[in-house]
Amino acid sequence: MSSMARQDALQGVTTISITHDIVSARKIADRIGMMFDGKIMWSDAVDETDENGNEHVEQFIDGRTKDPIQMQVRRL
Repeated sequence: MSSMARQDALQGVTTISITHDIVSARKIADRIGMMFDGKIMWSDAVDETDENGNEHVEQFIDGRTKDPIQMQVRRL
């Protein structure tokens, strides 16, 4: 199958990849979304990821451990 035929065949196809690896997500995605507490809290084009204006997304991308996302720790 030619490259052009493959592109035509893929039009209208959606694939969802769930990952914590932002570097890989930027390489494979057209759009990126972030779920938090069971809800999609942000979604936009890949090139809008760094200027997203969402504190949760910025904390995740920067790898910060301080607010607003708090890790829930349970004692066993």
